[in-house]
Amino acid sequence: MIGLLTIAVAVVQLYIASQQRERDLFLANETRVKDLEITEKNHQQALFLANEQTKDTILNDYLDFLAGFLEKHTDKSSNLNWAAISSIVEFKTFAVLDQLDGKRKSHIIKALYNARLIQSDNWFFVSLAYANLTEVELGHA
Repeated sequence: MIGLLTIAVAVVQLYIASQQRERDLFLANETRVKDLEITEKNHQQALFLANEQTKDTILNDYLDFLAGFLEKHTDKSSNLNWAAISSIVEFKTFAVLDQLDGKRKSHIIKALYNARLIQSDNWFFVSLAYANLTEVELGHA
């Protein structure tokens, strides 16, 4: 009888241990899934922030380029080929606009406007006829 009782206790203990292992495995799997979700969320956030930082750098580099250009070429009477210079500024402007979102594009348009570079009555202007102006918000630039 003691032998049967010992066997019964051992079977119960094995069953309890098996149930505990299953529970531990389930909890470990749930933790793993949650950790993967957190890792993915952090990765997406890091990508977003890196993308935002890249766009800010592109915008700042362009504005630095524009400021340097204006400082260097403010003398209208010089014998420069303004058509060629206009093409260079347009090319750089188009390349930058293709990489930015609407908010940052608006800053570029405002800077060009304030510098009088997109007004046809000016001695030098940049045509935005073929520029990517999607999502530009001129009222909030």
